[in-house]
Amino acid sequence: MSLRQWKAAVVQSEPCWFDKKKSVEKTLMLIDEAADNGASLVAFPEVWIPGYPNYIWTGNFKQNKKQNGNYINNSISAYGPEMIEIRKLAARRGIFVGLGFSELDKSSCYMSQVLISDEGEVLIHR
Repeated sequence: MSLRQWKAAVVQSEPCWFDKKKSVEKTLMLIDEAADNGASLVAFPEVWIPGYPNYIWTGNFKQNKKQNGNYINNSISAYGPEMIEIRKLAARRGIFVGLGFSELDKSSCYMSQVLISDEGEVLIHR
C-alpha cells in the first residue's frame, strides 16, 4: 500500500515564445498529459504564457519597443477566453493547475499566477 495520495506534475518545457494561440494549445496538451499520467496537480513556470521576456535585460526601451508590443499582444487576461478554455479543461480532467502568465489588464502587463481547482474555479489569482 502506498502512502502517496497525490501526484504532481511539473512542466519543464520550452514555451511557445510570444504566440498566445500556440501557448494555450501547448498548455492544454500538457494538462492532458499530466492528467493521463495520474497527476492531481500540474504546475507551469513563471510567465509560461507567452514566455519570459529575456530580451528586456539586453536593450533599452527604444531597442525593445517592437518586441514589447509583440509581448503585450500575446499576453492574456486572467478571466478572458484563453483562461476560460484552460479552466474548462481542468474541470473536465479533474486536475488542479498552477499557471504563470503575463496578464494584460487594461493597458498594463503583470507577471501573474493562478491556481485553478479541479472543478475549474480560480482559487488564487495574484
